[in-house]
Amino acid sequence: MKLKVILLGLLLIFLNNAIYAQDSGELYTVSVGKSIGLEDPKKFFPLLGYSVQFPENISSSHMLIDISLGVGLTKEVTKAEGKTLEEKMTAAIEDNDALAILNKYNPFRQMAGFYSNKNRKSIIVAATMPTKAFEEIERKEKNKTNFDDKQSKNFMIENIKCFWSQLHEDNKYHSLVWHKDGVSYMIFPIEGKDFTVDEAANIAKKIIDANK
Repeated sequence: MKLKVILLGLLLIFLNNAIYAQDSGELYTVSVGKSIGLEDPKKFFPLLGYSVQFPENISSSHMLIDISLGVGLTKEVTKAEGKTLEEKMTAAIEDNDALAILNKYNPFRQMAGFYSNKNRKSIIVAATMPTKAFEEIERKEKNKTNFDDKQSKNFMIENIKCFWSQLHEDNKYHSLVWHKDGVSYMIFPIEGKDFTVDEAANIAKKIIDANK
């Protein structure tokens, strides 16, 4: 699976309290999310299966304004089926029994921090346990296969390999992805102008340092 597809799928996860779809013929990748505010996210780590910290700021102007928790389905479904699953997915955000009901869809949880500045230019930092798509990417990396270099540019931050995407045609933004200690991170803008690779790298360094 190409990195671009993975990036677009992750983008849809943390736009709050709704169900979203990525067009893939007649099948879709769906997800739901909800705000948990700025309370200590540690209480949700047992649900996530991993820990993640969001610094109070990621630049001189971008401050943390919200944290979200959500559930996505790795298995693609029809749009109609996705709508019927919305209630079960919402229940699964904080209920493991409800999540187990969705097992045939290979569900996963994700947490994200929302950052904004006074000009309402917003950036999302999302963290998730690798799904099958990410596992495929990781397996290829171990076999020294390129991470779809036509869709991304790779570089290092400390000893961590990062993947800078090409400009997404529909949304007109870049995104940056990296994997550390079994968790996959992604950063991308959702309002205002796109960010540069240097700006993204500086943000990634902040997140990496916060999660050492």
